[in-house]
Parts: sequence; C-alpha cells; structure tokens
Amino acid sequence: MTDREAVAAIEDHIRAAYAVGDAAGVAAQYTDDAVLMGPNRPAVVGREAIEAGFRPFFLAFRGELAQEIEEIEVMGDQAWMRGRIHIKVTPKTGGKATELRGKYIAIARRCPDGVWRFARDIYNYDHATPTGRSILGALLGLFRRSS
Repeated sequence: MTDREAVAAIEDHIRAAYAVGDAAGVAAQYTDDAVLMGPNRPAVVGREAIEAGFRPFFLAFRGELAQEIEEIEVMGDQAWMRGRIHIKVTPKTGGKATELRGKYIAIARRCPDGVWRFARDIYNYDHATPTGRSILGALLGLFRRSS
C-alpha cells in the first residue's frame, strides 16, 4: 500500500467505525494529541477526548458517514487531505433522520508505529444547521473543550 492509499484508508476506518457506533474505533484514527474542530463548538483536543465526545452520540444516534476525497498530498511523514462529507443521523428512539453535507481538511501524520492517523481535522457544513432541542442541536452540543 502506498502512503497515499494509507492516508485515504483513514477515512475507510472512520466510516466503518461510524457505521457500527464504535467511538473507540473512530478515535483510534487520531493521534494522541489530535485536534478535532467542528462547527459551532470548541476544539476537541486529544484522542481520549475525541472518543469521549463520540460515545454519547453513538448511544443516542445511528450515524451513516460518507466521504469523498478530493485531494491528498503526502510530504514525508505528514499529509493533508481535502474532501466532502455527508452524514445521516437517525435517533435510536425513532424519529426523522437529519442529513448534513459539508467539507473538511485533515492533516495526517505517520506515527512511530508506522500507522497514518489524523493529527488535525476541521470540518463545517454547506448549510445552516438547526440548534436547540433538535437532533442536530444535540449532535452539535456533544463535544466540549478538553482540559
């Protein structure tokens, strides 16, 4: 597998973990000191905080994630990726699904164990998102700044 393919495979691993509600599986694709930056909330710092943020989401929702990689550039032990995301979120208690479309840029690093992981990941949506008591409001409120 080339470095480019290994970097692209990070998305495959995240998508697979997302499909089964595996917070640890999603977080495993991030470095220990990763920073995840989503819309309308503080950055989440560290693999443990990323996992902790996904846990309540996966308890309450089923998520379907699709990514379309538009660019990848590998430079030694670092790489960046740009692409599009489509997320479908359905409450486990029933109710209407919410769909989100957006874009992202991620910076990956080859870790000492030779595995590529995201070190920085930022994304936002192409549309306004509802807040308050909606499904999306709950989703947007999941992550808090780690200490």
